[in-house]
Amino acid sequence: MIDAIALQKRRAQSLAPEQAARTQAEAAQRRLVFLAEAGSVLCASLDYEATLAHVARLAVPYLADWCTVRVLEDDQSLHLVGVAHVDPAKEELVRTLARPIPLASGEPHPIVQVALTGQPTFYPRFAHSLAQATPPDAWHRKLIRELGVVSCIMLPLVARGRTLGAICLASSESRRRYGPGDLALAEELARRCAVAVDNTRLYREAQQGLIREQAARAEAEAQRTRLHAILQSTPHGILFIEAETGRMVANPAARQLFGCPIAPEVGHVHAVGHLRHPDGRPLEVEEFPSSRALRGQVVVDEELLVIHPDGRGIPALVSAAPVRDPQGRVAGVVEVLQDLSAFKGLERLQEDFLSMMIHELKTPITAIKAVAGGLLREGVVLEAAIQRELLRAVEEEADHLAQLVADLLDVARLEARALPLDLERCHLVDLVREHRRHLDALAQDHLLQVEVPLDLPEVLADYDQVGRVIANLVSNAAKYSPPGNAIVVRAAPGTEGRQVVVSVADRGVGIPPAELGRVFEKFYRVREQGERVPGVGLGLALCKGIVQAHGGSIWVESVPGQGSTFRFSLPLAPGERATE
Repeated sequence: MIDAIALQKRRAQSLAPEQAARTQAEAAQRRLVFLAEAGSVLCASLDYEATLAHVARLAVPYLADWCTVRVLEDDQSLHLVGVAHVDPAKEELVRTLARPIPLASGEPHPIVQVALTGQPTFYPRFAHSLAQATPPDAWHRKLIRELGVVSCIMLPLVARGRTLGAICLASSESRRRYGPGDLALAEELARRCAVAVDNTRLYREAQQGLIREQAARAEAEAQRTRLHAILQSTPHGILFIEAETGRMVANPAARQLFGCPIAPEVGHVHAVGHLRHPDGRPLEVEEFPSSRALRGQVVVDEELLVIHPDGRGIPALVSAAPVRDPQGRVAGVVEVLQDLSAFKGLERLQEDFLSMMIHELKTPITAIKAVAGGLLREGVVLEAAIQRELLRAVEEEADHLAQLVADLLDVARLEARALPLDLERCHLVDLVREHRRHLDALAQDHLLQVEVPLDLPEVLADYDQVGRVIANLVSNAAKYSPPGNAIVVRAAPGTEGRQVVVSVADRGVGIPPAELGRVFEKFYRVREQGERVPGVGLGLALCKGIVQAHGGSIWVESVPGQGSTFRFSLPLAPGERATE
């Protein structure tokens, strides 16, 4: 009997190492399965907050009775992202205790020390360890009293030398005491969690960087589009010339000015070789504004000639400036060319106007002086009738001179919006009747026809100024239509109802379509016909200013060779209604 018992003891002793090894192997296998499952969870999503919450639930109850996972956010506070407890009723208590904790708060919270030092904290006997380390505060006492913590492991989540958060594993209900093996498993779990958080954040940063890059690229493209639109629409010619290659980019205005396409591969020496001095002398290459800008100079408003392929010399104001790279080196040149043709034309127009004004002023003055000299000459006795005729000529020339001066003054007043108007209710029948004799004189050898209905509503107008408009239009019609033709003055209610429209029509030479838009400009006269007709080009400009001062509009319709019809509108007097 004794031998049998001894035999069983020896057999049990011989099997103990084998059973212990099997138990260790099974425990290791369970750890591997746990880590594999945790790794699978951590790799399943790029939402690390949701992933870490899943890991916390995976750790309970295998590794802990409750678990919290915190992440260090941009505000340098530890924020709870995952919590789990074997007793769902206590999970909210854990969540309440795991409030956000700023690292700089100075709290004696163990998890803060873990995050600050990057070192794990291991409490095999939680209450005993805290009592020896420091007197427990309210938070620690609550952990001990309400959660019944027996053993605890707190570990930092560290990746690439940076602390990304912290994980806390605790036993309570199970009364389990953690050992070195549990600490090693917890450290491996913390390492994998940290790698997952780091990878996810790297991916998010890469995505945000890509988004920022795309936004920057879109903004750059939008700026290029705006710049392109500006360059395409600006009326000035703009050239950009690369310093290293001499390649050139030109906007449409520059290509139009040079009169030829400017491809990027065309060197600036060949393209701007069309530039010359204002007197027509060729420019040396070193004298080009672009060449000087490439040497670092700034050229401002230099007048040059652009030689068009058709041989015309187009006056242009040229400016050029170097464009420097971040190192201060000249990377290119921007050249701006402003076509001065219109300004030169205005100068010529002013010169022509001065010449014309001198002629218009000189003619009556010469006539007046000649008559006065004849009357004052000693020994000359003229009959009374001849004297009256000469004095009448002096009066006419003086009137012409006075009218010319008055027109110039009124143009100045209209431009300054200072032309006085004596507005009153008036009927166009009375107005035309009052000015009829003067209109007949202006019509000269033309047949003047007046068609103004008696029932036309009254207008609010300045009698004298509106009469002046009609007189100018009749005089203009007489100048540009052959003798014997009819000039017709009409008035009728406007189509818009609150106005009356007056028209003056002739059967004269008409106005070319290209010049219709300019006939109301000061000093402008229709080419060819204007050279044969006396005047300074103020009559229609005055008509426009007077009509607009009344609140009306003036326009012209014309067919070359068939005549012109000038129309202007006047507002009805208050209380008047347009006739049907």
